[in-house]
Amino acid sequence: MKKLVSEKPRFFDQYSLVWVCDDDIVMSAPQINEAFELTETLGFWVAQPALLPGGRNSHWITCCTGRQWDYRIVNFVEVMMPIFRRDKLIEFLGVYDGSLTGWGIEWWYANFLQADSFGRFAILDRVKVFNPRPEMKGGSEIDRLRPASLREADWNNVREKYRLIQYPHKVFAYCKLSPTRASLRIFYPLEQGPPLNSRLFEWLWGSGWRRAARLVRCALLGPLFLRIVLERGWNDATWYIKCGLIIRRQNRNVRSSYSH
Repeated sequence: MKKLVSEKPRFFDQYSLVWVCDDDIVMSAPQINEAFELTETLGFWVAQPALLPGGRNSHWITCCTGRQWDYRIVNFVEVMMPIFRRDKLIEFLGVYDGSLTGWGIEWWYANFLQADSFGRFAILDRVKVFNPRPEMKGGSEIDRLRPASLREADWNNVREKYRLIQYPHKVFAYCKLSPTRASLRIFYPLEQGPPLNSRLFEWLWGSGWRRAARLVRCALLGPLFLRIVLERGWNDATWYIKCGLIIRRQNRNVRSSYSH
């Protein structure tokens, strides 16, 4: 990649993100799409999917935290599969001299992009992938390219030369994505319109049957909750209800403050 950008400086101009990924990571096309979407939507400079247990996991911070969280803001993203914002990748390749083989590259771009200060690095726990162990694939390719002891020595030389810091891993925040605005409309105040474009609700509300409209809204919540349980699990379903109730309470507080 360093050589490619040196020879064709504008090669990546057509992309907003670039995923520099090992070729043996077990993941699906929808997972790849979601990882790109989350990284771009949330505005991270560098991000990576979380790693499932059972595979090769070199750093505790990259391992998945289960279903409780969707992503974590961190100060470290491993060189195994970082998704870079394109401009940040190009900036780093401008200072990277190509002297390292794997070992230490993640510390180099973490130092350069000040990952320990800005909070623009993330582990995407919503996207969980598998990294096969060396014995599962007949050995480690990178060890055959250059032994680990030499790769570590290369990193120590670079660290001293550029005064790079290998700081402790840190999680700045554990985060959960909120449901989409459209799906939460069912919790909005009734005067703001029918939830989820329900024709029955609209007819009842327009006819003055407001109590019946409230019952319809409650009846609509059941199927929605069940669908989220089936598609995403109980954690996401309860999170959906929690977000909706918070919105409802906030709207009540706003209306109460205006009435006073």
